[in-house]
Amino acid sequence: MLRPTVSPGGCRGLRFETSHLLRMRDHGVHVPELVMIDDDWIVLRDNGHILKDQIKAAVAAGDTAKTCDLIERAATGLADLHARECAHGAPLLRNITICKDGSTGFIDFEEDPEGCMLIADAQARDVLLFLFSIQREIKKRPDLLQLGWHKYQLHAGRNAAPLRPLATVLHRIFPVYLVLLLFRRWLGTDAITALQTYQTLYRDVGSLAGNPRIGDNSNNSTIQ
Repeated sequence: MLRPTVSPGGCRGLRFETSHLLRMRDHGVHVPELVMIDDDWIVLRDNGHILKDQIKAAVAAGDTAKTCDLIERAATGLADLHARECAHGAPLLRNITICKDGSTGFIDFEEDPEGCMLIADAQARDVLLFLFSIQREIKKRPDLLQLGWHKYQLHAGRNAAPLRPLATVLHRIFPVYLVLLLFRRWLGTDAITALQTYQTLYRDVGSLAGNPRIGDNSNNSTIQ
């Protein structure tokens, strides 16, 4: 769950991504329309505006309401994708779109975690990557990370399949979190981002998934 699934690249990688896209489409996920396909290339129809760009523009303009709305729509879209028994593989803000009709779309299906792990595990991995992306792209706004996580939980439901494997992996890496926390002053951007994401998640996942809490939220300060 903590490693990337590597695309084979070349023509094989192209067929691999096309197959993933078509499988998502067949499950009702809003993905780009496949216009043409050849042995060496594919043509996809536009699937809307990149969410990352839309959020950054809203943040720069100081439009908090729009920023929160975009985060909530992305979280709801991911929960809906999971409800359709799919996993994206890399649901980062740059791989989520807002279509002209206001619906949430998805692009870039190079990774296929469903091919090497259970669907619930792949979905749990999606949640980790989605929230990591929020924290990485919108620094010093942990409230947006929390908003995305809480909106996902609300839409997915307390008994959503990804929550138990998510709680399990967070429990297992808790000692690593503690070690990194000691050295946070010397950590780079990605490590700090991972700490912030973990801190938000471990407060809630254990109880929601029916597991013991792996942390107590009473004396935790926000990592900046």
